[in-house]
Amino acid sequence: MPLELNGFRVHIECEGKVLPLYQKRIKGKDAQCYMPSKAGKTFSVVASIIDPTATTHDGFNAYVWAEGKRVTAGYQPKDKTLTISDVRVGPETKRPLVFAAVQTTDHEEVGTDVDIFKVGLLEIHMYFAKVMPQGVDAHSWSTPTDVANAVVLSERSKKAGCNVIGLGDSTTSPVPSHAAPVFYTGVDKKPDAIFKFQHQPLAMLQAAGIAPTSRRVPAPAPRHSPTKSLQKRPGTQETNAKAGPSKRTRTGSVASRLPSPPLLYEDLDDSSKAEVGPVQHTKSTQRKPRRAAPLGDRSSDSEVDALALDRTPPPPPQERPVIPIAKPNAHAGTAENSMDVDEENINANPPPPASLSHNPSTQITNADARPSTKMNTNYDDLQADVKPYLPPPPVTSHALDDVKPQLAQAQTSVLDRAAQLRAQIATREIRVKRLAEEEQLAMEKAELAQLEAQTRVQQGKGKERERRPRDGVREVVDLTMDMDD
Repeated sequence: MPLELNGFRVHIECEGKVLPLYQKRIKGKDAQCYMPSKAGKTFSVVASIIDPTATTHDGFNAYVWAEGKRVTAGYQPKDKTLTISDVRVGPETKRPLVFAAVQTTDHEEVGTDVDIFKVGLLEIHMYFAKVMPQGVDAHSWSTPTDVANAVVLSERSKKAGCNVIGLGDSTTSPVPSHAAPVFYTGVDKKPDAIFKFQHQPLAMLQAAGIAPTSRRVPAPAPRHSPTKSLQKRPGTQETNAKAGPSKRTRTGSVASRLPSPPLLYEDLDDSSKAEVGPVQHTKSTQRKPRRAAPLGDRSSDSEVDALALDRTPPPPPQERPVIPIAKPNAHAGTAENSMDVDEENINANPPPPASLSHNPSTQITNADARPSTKMNTNYDDLQADVKPYLPPPPVTSHALDDVKPQLAQAQTSVLDRAAQLRAQIATREIRVKRLAEEEQLAMEKAELAQLEAQTRVQQGKGKERERRPRDGVREVVDLTMDMDD
């Protein structure tokens, strides 16, 4: 969109297209912006009045400035649009306005008076104008040589790659003889509006973050071949639901998952036994802690209940002789099938749960090399603890009706006690504040009385020191003298 300020509208066209403007700023009578330019391209300045009916002036003048130097000008009535695309350098020749690249040189002293800070600056000064009286000649000026020729700057100026305003090749264009000379003059000496276009190549504006970069169209996503898509896992919930659980199912019967019974005394080979001491008969009176079977070896509760209900009552416990063995027997089994009476061995190797299908009276042997006292453990006591599971009695509505009033009464008492405590706390806080304020008030009154007493004492001393006699002479009395003298 073009720039608008103080009733004027101005924009730049390059080869029939309006150049885009970036970072527009308006401050007072100045309107500034950035625009792209390309070296070697011609351009034209288009200016007009926004609302011709609202202005009282006859027309307007537009002056074109480049790099701080005036290039050309034009005028139009208020209801017309002014287009400046060339500079008339003679009665029959003119040169177009073009963007030109800055030329650099190694010489530090270059014979040019171009302001470095105004390189790449195109200014349009707008004036409200009125018709001049007949017979008055129009103002004329010569074309600046710095604009007509290419701008050459030193490399130390760091303006390489920038563009400036220049003039193209001359073309023949005689002035029409039938054109009536109508002249306009500016109403004020100062311009009514100044439009400043800071132009540079588009790449430089994009690098500086002034102009947006060109947006790239994202490439379409590649289509997957049917062979690759078949190798992927299904991701929908319906397919996962059809696949079923991923856990392993239990295999084997209940008896295969139960631990094996401990080795009995009769199973030992008498031929390989070593000579041992006398036989000691002991009976276990302390019930041993039951160790839980591994998760993978446990049977379901229904299976345990069925086995517990079907088994027959065990016979009374019998005493079995336990022989302390001096050396371990290779056929005696592992430490899982034996138990030591010592506390260390009991804690280190607790006995496994007995099988529900073996002989209730078993013998435990220890594979330890050192002699120790053995004991007979009765696993029927552990089996007697296995009882069928009885579900709790159902909760009736009458029981719920009895509980609800009790809960409501308990909640009411708690809320009443909380409200009572809040009221007591608020009352005590008020009392504490009153006591603190009374104590502070007493301290302030005492301090005030002390200050007033000091003030009265100082005033009394001042009156005694200075006394004025009737004749106007000041008499000073020394209070340190003795009154008897």
